[in-house]
Amino acid sequence: MSVEKIPIQNIYFLLCYALDHLQEKHYADVRTEGCDRIWDLFATVLIRSTQQVVKRGVHRDYLVMRERRALPRGKILLTEELRRPAIGSLARTCEFDELSADILPNQIIRATLVLMLGNHGVKAELRAQLRDVLGYFEPFSALRLESRAFRHVQLHRNMRHYRFVLDVCEFIHRQLLPSTTAGQERFRDFLRDEARMGELFEQFVRIFFAKEQSRYRVSSPQVAWALDESQSSPGGLQLLPSMRTDICLEASNEKVIVDCKFYSMPLRTHYEKTSFISGHLYQLFTYLKNQERQPGWETARGMLLYATVDEPFDEYVHLHGHRIRVVSVRLDQDWQKLSAELLGLLSFEASSAAK
Repeated sequence: MSVEKIPIQNIYFLLCYALDHLQEKHYADVRTEGCDRIWDLFATVLIRSTQQVVKRGVHRDYLVMRERRALPRGKILLTEELRRPAIGSLARTCEFDELSADILPNQIIRATLVLMLGNHGVKAELRAQLRDVLGYFEPFSALRLESRAFRHVQLHRNMRHYRFVLDVCEFIHRQLLPSTTAGQERFRDFLRDEARMGELFEQFVRIFFAKEQSRYRVSSPQVAWALDESQSSPGGLQLLPSMRTDICLEASNEKVIVDCKFYSMPLRTHYEKTSFISGHLYQLFTYLKNQERQPGWETARGMLLYATVDEPFDEYVHLHGHRIRVVSVRLDQDWQKLSAELLGLLSFEASSAAK
């Protein structure tokens, strides 16, 4: 698959759905203007979302401060005074609350802006805009971004306008390649990273199906192994891998398990014979066979959904009472056509179930 054929605007739509910020997709023309490369897009989205935070107001919160002061403020820490008495000085160790904007969300935004300034995949014009926006966050403490920082963020009602920019910051952070040297971070070639694009594609399809149609209930449950525990060793039971589905579609009289894939070559050719990717087919069939013992899932259908920009394909086979459909959706087409094509997949499933 030639990823260069995917319009930048479509990548933006995928990102908005994957992060569950559908209100942002209405500003696609603004967000993607002048973006020819993927990191230009991410930089533009970061700039605009940060500007919205500044426009609505950089949040401040009360921080617990501790310092030695000649004029007491707040409460004096007597235990600290007893442990380290200040002989001949009137200064006392005090603890008090102080309203400050130097809080974790603002530090994360600052750190992400600095990271993007060091990304050579961003064009000079956008780097200048990044510097301008960074000026609002420069006074805040420098932070070396780690995944745990995002887990520690707590957003209350007055900070709802921070949610999108922080999700964008986390998304950008996840594209960093591992490095032990500060200031020498490198970024993945995102569009060519099949694992990262696959994750984005899966999240996009799941949220798209959940938001854009009402026939099916959309979930991502874990499938239990259909095993005989009495005939299995305790160690064997503990070592069984989990089976987490990408997407499950449930209606009153139909069930569909969808597995999303993003591969440069969704079909394999060996000795002039073209075939499905066996591992993908085995995986989906395993889900169906283990789930069929659940009431209503005895004849559930499966769908292998591939992202593609090449020749589309739509085939299906019946295996042990389950129909498995192997189908593609083209990411290189206009967004309206792409959206209609995805919804058309569900219409086909519904009409097939009615037969």
